[in-house]
Amino acid sequence: MKFPMKGTALALSTLLGAMVSAHAQSNVSIYGILDASVSYAKAAQSKTALRSGDLLAQRLGFRGSEDLGSGLKASFMLEAGVSVDNGTGSATNTNNQASGGTAAGALTFNRQSWVGLEGAWGALRLGRTFNPTYRQYIDFDPFGGGGLGASQAAQSSLATYGYNPWAVGLRHSNAVEYSLPAKGALTGQFMYAMGENASNATTTINGTPTDISSDGNYLAGRLAYKFGQAQIGFAAGQMKNAAKKNVDEYVLGGKYALGDVVLMGMYSHSKEGIGTKQNGWLVGGTMRRNAMAYSLSLSGSQTKNSSGASIGKSQKMAALARYHLSKRSSVYLLGVYTRNSDGANQVPLFALTPADTAPNQNARAISVGLTHVF
Repeated sequence: MKFPMKGTALALSTLLGAMVSAHAQSNVSIYGILDASVSYAKAAQSKTALRSGDLLAQRLGFRGSEDLGSGLKASFMLEAGVSVDNGTGSATNTNNQASGGTAAGALTFNRQSWVGLEGAWGALRLGRTFNPTYRQYIDFDPFGGGGLGASQAAQSSLATYGYNPWAVGLRHSNAVEYSLPAKGALTGQFMYAMGENASNATTTINGTPTDISSDGNYLAGRLAYKFGQAQIGFAAGQMKNAAKKNVDEYVLGGKYALGDVVLMGMYSHSKEGIGTKQNGWLVGGTMRRNAMAYSLSLSGSQTKNSSGASIGKSQKMAALARYHLSKRSSVYLLGVYTRNSDGANQVPLFALTPADTAPNQNARAISVGLTHVF
């Protein structure tokens, strides 16, 4: 059978045009970060290990968007935490409560998993993502709120959530989040997350049947404003928790760019309805010179009981020197020192555990690592 050349050319042209149009309207990408290091940490006990994420939180992600026309886009993100040293996945939490915790090991999209719509009016996301208060710790910490260098303010504040804070305090599941349009000097996020308990859910606390139907519910908002070389931001949030009579958190931060140097500062306050309060602070900065990058921070926290007595005080110094081998790869040297008093037993994040230390025991860690971004 013979096909007319004009008809064949027209059909091919139409097919190719449709493929190009579809590609222009939608896209999906795979991305990730790998960070492996040799780390030595010491408190009451010492430990040497090949570790993951001492500088950058390692991840494997999928993201995409589709152009729906008239300035409207559908978008999604699935992002899993991974450990490059042993290939395991990270823990997550399904309901923002102790009952929803999962064990680390299997690959889960614990970091982010959401679908949403975006337009000139802003963005709406449904699923699991970073909460507004922790975005403050990310934006105003020279170490981006994670790894060995994460501020003591963030490290202690997250502990007020009371159960695997790194699965709950940073991100929330079952969330509805609205973000202001990214254009302009003013940005912000507002979130409501649900614990998804039954309306008649109860438990026994101190021998008394207690309503926990609202446990795991979370309401928060954040606004940040950039003017010239400066930016300030404020966030506030409340987590429903019957045992603690709710947890409230407030974070104020600011930064100022001076050429290659960015100066940062932050103050945080969290309180439980039962009376426990925690204050945190940070001062620090970053500097980039050609292939070299440096970060330095001094941070601290103090926890007081309902009587106002200090029950834990910690200060932390973190310093980083990082050499960029390329746009995607780098090597680094990172050191931290934590000083504890008033019964505190804080240790460098993930390098040690409370079992490796004792009250008022100081701790330190040093890490030499390699990162790759793809």
